[in-house]
Amino acid sequence: MTIAPIDSGIKDIQPLKVIVPLLPHIANQADFEVLRLHPNVDFQLIQLGDYIPRADLMILPDSENVRKDLQHLKDFKWERALTRQLRYGGKLLGIGAGFQILGNAIHDPDGIAEVAGSDDAFGWLLMETRLAVKQQPKQVSGKLSFVDANITGYETDMGVSVGDAFSRPALWIDDNGTKRAEGAISMDNQVAGTTVSGLLNHAEACAALLKWAGGF
Repeated sequence: MTIAPIDSGIKDIQPLKVIVPLLPHIANQADFEVLRLHPNVDFQLIQLGDYIPRADLMILPDSENVRKDLQHLKDFKWERALTRQLRYGGKLLGIGAGFQILGNAIHDPDGIAEVAGSDDAFGWLLMETRLAVKQQPKQVSGKLSFVDANITGYETDMGVSVGDAFSRPALWIDDNGTKRAEGAISMDNQVAGTTVSGLLNHAEACAALLKWAGGF
């Protein structure tokens, strides 16, 4: 996918800083290739344990083992960095398991992630998740709810998430002629999450999300 620079009429555009933690069990890393290649984005995958720079947008990626990767984020002080990110007006996006980490708690009574139990998550979206065996992703299309843009991507059933956060969905999915709410966005519009991967590979959605994060 080739992305041309956006001509805003302003010379010397400052690139939008986007960072993603390189989780030990990261999934769908190819979702971020479009950001790495974008001419107006300064994109970095940050190794856990490395210095965490401030950014315009931090993305928590999908994971094949959300509970273990949540613990890794806690161990390497990412919660502090994410709190700082929001304090200074940056945006935070969670995709898949990264969305679950943005909630209040992750429950795993059946030991989906190896050992049964529950974990406190980061608590930026009012929701809790009960894990289930990950299902095959299905292709979906629709619109972002908080900026005017169409989306396509792949939705994966990773469990059941419930809570007040879902009163403000992040997406509207086209579902047999009706619109179905999906994901969530915080009241202050700083934190958003979705179970749909591949959003950034859709040029219109990518441009809208980068604009939401303060770019172009």
